[in-house]
Amino acid sequence: KEVSTRAITCFFYTGIKKVNFTFCKCEEASVTLLRHNLIASSPFLPRMAFHISLLKWYSLLRAEGQLSCQAFAYVFTTMHKFENNDTIRKNLANAFFLYEQVVNEIDQQLSKFELNEIPEEKKAACPACPTKEENSHMVVALDGLHSLRRIKRNEHDEKKATSPLFFTADSYQDRYGDDAEKQIPIDENDSIKKCTSNFDAANLSLQSLKNNRYHETGVFGCTCKHEMVLEMTTMYKSGEKYKYPLSLIQVLTEKYGSKIHLLFDIGCEFKKAVNKYFPQLEEAGSKVAIGVLHSYGHSMSCQSRHNPRYLDNFVGMADGESCERVWSFLGRFVDLCRQMSPERRMITIAHAIKHYNKKHIYTLPNTIKRRFNKANLTIRNANKIIKAYDPSLTDDLLQEKWRQFVEEVTFFPSPDSQPTINRLKRQYAIELHKFYQVELTGHIQQQRNIVADLEARLIGNQVITKRWGQHSEELKINYILANEHELEKIKGHLKSIIVGRTVLNDQLFQTIKLGHKASKRLKIAIQNVKKVAKPVLNRYNSICNTIGRPEKCTKYQEICNLQNKFWDFEVDMVNFNVLRQYLYKCRSLEELRIIKVEERRVKEYADRQCAALESCIRKDDVRGDGWKILLYHRLLDAEVFYFKVHGRKWKRSDSFIIPGTIDAEGVVYGRPGDGTFVVGEENKIEEDRENQIDEEKEYEVGEEENEAEIRRIYEDIENDEEDIVVDDYMPL
Repeated sequence: KEVSTRAITCFFYTGIKKVNFTFCKCEEASVTLLRHNLIASSPFLPRMAFHISLLKWYSLLRAEGQLSCQAFAYVFTTMHKFENNDTIRKNLANAFFLYEQVVNEIDQQLSKFELNEIPEEKKAACPACPTKEENSHMVVALDGLHSLRRIKRNEHDEKKATSPLFFTADSYQDRYGDDAEKQIPIDENDSIKKCTSNFDAANLSLQSLKNNRYHETGVFGCTCKHEMVLEMTTMYKSGEKYKYPLSLIQVLTEKYGSKIHLLFDIGCEFKKAVNKYFPQLEEAGSKVAIGVLHSYGHSMSCQSRHNPRYLDNFVGMADGESCERVWSFLGRFVDLCRQMSPERRMITIAHAIKHYNKKHIYTLPNTIKRRFNKANLTIRNANKIIKAYDPSLTDDLLQEKWRQFVEEVTFFPSPDSQPTINRLKRQYAIELHKFYQVELTGHIQQQRNIVADLEARLIGNQVITKRWGQHSEELKINYILANEHELEKIKGHLKSIIVGRTVLNDQLFQTIKLGHKASKRLKIAIQNVKKVAKPVLNRYNSICNTIGRPEKCTKYQEICNLQNKFWDFEVDMVNFNVLRQYLYKCRSLEELRIIKVEERRVKEYADRQCAALESCIRKDDVRGDGWKILLYHRLLDAEVFYFKVHGRKWKRSDSFIIPGTIDAEGVVYGRPGDGTFVVGEENKIEEDRENQIDEEKEYEVGEEENEAEIRRIYEDIENDEEDIVVDDYMPL
């Protein structure tokens, strides 16, 4: 009864036009505009509205080309000769972010419809990752991105935005606290604490200047080995603290169970936190390792335990650096996010991740094919290098040589390796010698207490009856034994450092592009090795002089050569590059087995998705025609993916009816259930599928040709593993 007419400036895909709308007081103006597929620029008394097709177009440009609202508004208004550019920019931003919120909410509800048709044990994080019903481990990489910061508008701008899409881990940060890394107990006898990194990784601190300027200092995320983003969390006024990856792991265990292999830049140290807070992962056989790129910056003894290239039955040829590739994409949104509000920043990041994941799902078949070819090429190159070095080296012999190499590298005498009494006597000799040395200075009270405590323990065990004299034979013998034992420990530590330097040199030789960023970092890492090794070597030479054996003193240039008699290796060492090529070959054989399983998973995923969506559309309890139309569009996307995987069309059931569509004027064609089909819709689908067939001919490989290719590849491998069945394997 109470109506009014008002002109609204409408922005369509094809132009700008003022349209007179009749509004009723019983309904909000924004709802009335939405009935015409228009998103209002403000909830009350809007003056501008943007058509959904235009916002959808801009959404794609923003995700793929990182086009800002200001740039899009300028281009669009210039093209259509419209003024008030700045006003349009603000109104476009208001309408676009509202549109994104609505789309995200609808996508989540549509996903629930679809997932309700899939059994819980068959739900997967990504098409190629294992489901809960499988006895396999998901491989997850963890890392942080500091460039996605947000500048505070004022000193009180510290509001935390929330999002159920990709950012549910934010709610778990308080559970672990800011000092989670300090609560991990340190074992003084644990050799992991000796690991030194030559590259900067996992910076836990942040300069106070940045703390005052930024509230959100970046994001911390996790991806599966196929580069699908699983979860994110926002970093607030800090670096990569342990609470962020622990929050992500909490979400992962709730969604996907405890069978999760983790890869982190400082996995050697982070493993202790995982074992403390998530003991169920260790019980399920989950491992923690370091990404391949970052592992080369760690000591060689650390690499032998945590480099995925050297670990059997772990991740095949996965490098654990999938997060870095995601960061290279999200890094393009740095300028967009820097000045935003917390809510819009989070919507922008979630929108970018959703777009990134969708692209990678459709490229999975091609990715699997490339990995298959890369694994076979690696095997051929490894065989060629091993044969050129020594044709008599068999796989069993190389495996034994690698085991001996690891023993040499990780040799580090533990204080508990000798009987307790002998260790006490050596310690007593060292402390008593210090006591006699400082006695002349008069500052001996603390040293006297240490010596008295050790004497009481030795006398109580009836090892000595009285204090050894300053020139006694017992003191002299045990003092020399204690220093020799210390020399062995230092030598073992030096060996680990220098072998790591040799590996870095070998890696630098392979990275021959001078001026390349990797080459520069490797050169810096080699220089840093010297800084670490020199104090240890000085300690070694000092002890040699103390016990009167200056002939054992050596220089840094001499110990850099592993063939130097100083090292006195117990085994005939094989060139490390040969050992590494053998390990690459082993990982490639694992990769071939993994690819075969992943191909099966991807096919099953495509089947489940199409079947689930078709079942949803046929149900009568769906909310209405609009929901069935949206589900149908998801089915069309699922059918495209099905064709990419199988190379044939998805066969719909005979009872399936194509839901009706709504045009721009709100007219419904072909309501579900009336037995009619959308005019031209079926022809369009057939045309799209024919185009897909033309684009995907590489998958239409003949069976005989494919089997011949497989046999030829495995003849080159020379039957490295007899248990691999390849006759029934056809790569995507």
